Amino acid sequence: MDYNIQEIQAVGGVGFNCNYSLQANSPQALDAKHDDAVHPFLVGNAGALTTRTDDNTGIVTAASAQHNLVSGKVDIYWGSGAGAGSRHGLDLVVTGTALALDGGAGDNLPLQASSVIVSQQLTYTVGFPASGLQLLILLFEILNQPAQDIDRRAIIDLLDAGGASVLAAPLVLSENRSFRWAGQSASPISGAVASVKVSGCGLTGQTIKVGAAYNA
Repeated sequence: MDYNIQEIQAVGGVGFNCNYSLQANSPQALDAKHDDAVHPFLVGNAGALTTRTDDNTGIVTAASAQHNLVSGKVDIYWGSGAGAGSRHGLDLVVTGTALALDGGAGDNLPLQASSVIVSQQLTYTVGFPASGLQLLILLFEILNQPAQDIDRRAIIDLLDAGGASVLAAPLVLSENRSFRWAGQSASPISGAVASVKVSGCGLTGQTIKVGAAYNA
């Protein structure tokens, strides 16, 4: 099967357009949406860091008692522009609107009283091998959402069958941005992929898409 890739870009009135194709005989894809019954992609939950114990420990008070969080692994997002930060893989213990966070990796937690968004880590099955990989695309998509103070981003990790990451580090994608690899450099994955682990901090709707093409 042929895959045609088109890039259309312009800088200073100069076009940087290119088209190229590649061949692969086996595709895999995932399309997870906030309103999808099969692959629901839960929205984030707004709150404030009301207690900051140290750089990776604190308590967030959720803005609503109707949040969708349960005790387990979460990611946390805050800030915008140069002040945007995130931390992934924190342990969460839920007691009503009190969200006790600890651990994880990434940026240090922001200042106490900072506005934050806490998002449950979700895992979806999508499998493809490392050998023969020709194309890998990851997309975090936001459509027609109202403005929010915290930049919308997603944290994406690719896992092997044992749950270990096969990426050098989880990817952080801004809204409507993609990561694409088409053989232009060393493969971004170190082993076969069995699932994708992801969270996003859109508050009213978001989509994550994963596509891979390889030669079996």
